[in-house]
Parts: sequence; structure tokens; C-alpha cells
Amino acid sequence: MKILEVSDFRETGGSAIAAKRIASALEKINVHCVRISSDSSIPEESLFLGKKVSLLRDLMGLAGMSCWTRKMVRKETLRQFRILLNRHNPDHVLFHNIHGAHWPIEMVLEALEYTHTSWTLHDCWSFLGTYYPSHSPNPDRQILPEIDYFWRKSKKSSHSLSGITPSAWMNEQASQSRWRENMVKTIHNPVPDSYFIESNKDASKHVLGLSLDKPIVLCVAGNLDEERKGGHILREILSSSIIDQAEFLLVGNGESYPESVSSKVKKLGFIHDEITLRLAYHAADLFLHPAPIDNLPNTVAESMSCGTPVIAFETGGLPEMIIDGKNGWLVKELSAASMIKHLNALLKSKDLNLKSYGSEAKVMAKILFSESHAAKFYDSHFNRMKEQLKA
Repeated sequence: MKILEVSDFRETGGSAIAAKRIASALEKINVHCVRISSDSSIPEESLFLGKKVSLLRDLMGLAGMSCWTRKMVRKETLRQFRILLNRHNPDHVLFHNIHGAHWPIEMVLEALEYTHTSWTLHDCWSFLGTYYPSHSPNPDRQILPEIDYFWRKSKKSSHSLSGITPSAWMNEQASQSRWRENMVKTIHNPVPDSYFIESNKDASKHVLGLSLDKPIVLCVAGNLDEERKGGHILREILSSSIIDQAEFLLVGNGESYPESVSSKVKKLGFIHDEITLRLAYHAADLFLHPAPIDNLPNTVAESMSCGTPVIAFETGGLPEMIIDGKNGWLVKELSAASMIKHLNALLKSKDLNLKSYGSEAKVMAKILFSESHAAKFYDSHFNRMKEQLKA
């Protein structure tokens, strides 16, 4: 079977990372995946505007002809996508996020005229026009009519559209929306087997220059300042007295801490290589996930796979990952004050065995985020849709 996997970016962002891992897992069971993105270095696997179209777009934008610009970009993007469909001749098309590259939603309609198509829902954009029902920017006023048009047209397509959600929570959100008449299946995003390899915690701390006398609290996000990722909550935590009870290790872009505590925070910046990222997870005693809402975050799954327990808010798909008081902690009240209170109690507890919680987290991760399980479930889903095509 040949899958055409469509993702706005190749490796940038949580959905792109998940897409890459899903493709890798499928390849291991001999399901061939061709990945299409806006930033691929391989011409046959890239979808982006050429220089002439980009120049014309910029000129029209300067002339105040933005309406014509959008139409031109949409037309050219769809033309290129049709070429890629015919070139690769896939048995199934699997979409991930497309809105990061500002691709038109009509791409999915083009795929549906070609073959059965699935869409892995990393957020609520396909039906809400924004990330999540709450704690997200309002949808662009231009996208909602486009989403309306898409759902009307999709019902008349030649082939079936199915949804795949990384969490049961996202499945519930989708099934209460425009997806209600479509098949929606939950398949957890996989974590590479390399994350499950044991590593000595003290040695990992030593390599990163971290304290051996204080617990290490790790926080990872592409942009640590982003409100949707809990940037405002992280700033309040780092501005509190809890900064003296642990050493905070930050991974990602942004400056989510006041200058007064900069000497008490270790910042590694944005990490591109998996080895260093795994080292950070193994060095940490506790992983802090301050996002006010999330689907099935890669960072939490990665931390659990490395045997580091997680504290997070009881929102979105987090309760499917963390069993409160067994392999991590869930904070019910959505506030920085509540998170600080829970962190303070954990860090001051003399009876707390973080290693035991970490072991339970790894056991849960092996159940939820196995590459082989994800590949098997995706393959089964594709084959089920293929049988429908034959019928």
C-alpha cells in the first residue's frame, strides 16, 4: 500500500513531528509513505509557490488586491497538489495540519476525488477554524465560510473522508461537530522506540551541567512564551518563591522568566536533535506542562517514555495520559496559583519517590505510544477504507 502523507511542514511543530513518526512507524511494517510538505528539500515531495507566483502575489498585495491574491494562491496550490496526486498515485491520502502553510482546505476535496482520504486531527481547525474551543485565538473571518463550503462539498465527494484523533477527547470534540457523519477513529501518536532506552539520570544531569542537589523541573515548548502553551502560567511559576526549591530547565524559544531569576534557570533554547532532547528528559526529575488545554502533547508522551513523571492541568487529552497520583499529577483548577500550590507540595514532600512515578509513567507510555501499535492501527484503518473502495 502507498500512502501520500500531507503536512504543512516537514518537522516544525507538534503535528509535523507526529506526522514524521507515523510515517516512520508505517515504513517499518512495509507501508510506503510519501510525505508532502511546504518546506521539503525534495522537489517531488514539496508544495510551495514558485518565484514568479510569489513575486506576483507580493505585488498584488502592495497594490491592495488581496482578494485576487488569495484566489491566485489557492488556484496555484490546488494545481500543484493535483500534479502530486497524479505523480505519486497513492492508495490513500493522509492529511495532518495544513493551516500552518496557509494551504486551502479544498486540497482535501481534491484528494477525495482521487481516493479515500483520512485527516489526523491535531487540533480543531478542520471544524472550528482555530486550535481549540477555548484558550485559542478567534478564527480568521475568511476561514469560516471556506470551512462551511468544504463540509457541504465533502458530502458529495467520490470517496470517503475519515478522521483520526490522537486522543479520545479530540474524538469527542470532532464527533460533536461537522465530523459527526464521518468515521472518526482514535489512534495515539507514537513515540520512537529510542525514547524508551534507559539512561542514568545523574549522568544526564552532569552532561547538561545541572545540579545534583536539587530536583530538576523541565518544561518544553516550541515557543515558551505562547499563551496557548501556558506561557503566562510558566512566567508566574518562575516569578514565585518555588524557583528556590528546584532548578528549572527550559527547552524552546522565548524568554518566559523575569531577569531577576535568570541565574536560577537553565535554558537550552530550541533543540533540533533528538539525542539532546532525550538527554533533557532523562535529566529531569519532573516534567511541567503548563498548557491550559491540549490534545495529546508530544512533549508529555516523550517525557513519560523517558521515565519522567508529568504534572499538568486536567484538561483536553491529558487525563488519558496521566493517572493522577500514580504516574503523574493532574491539577484540576486552571490557574498558575493552583499549579504553584501543587508543585510546592510535591517538591517539599519528604516521602515523594519520583523514580517510582517515573517507572509507572514509562509503563503507561509503552501501552499508549508504541510505534508498532500505532502502525498496526493506521494500517488496519487504511485497509478498511480500501475494502470499502473495492465494494
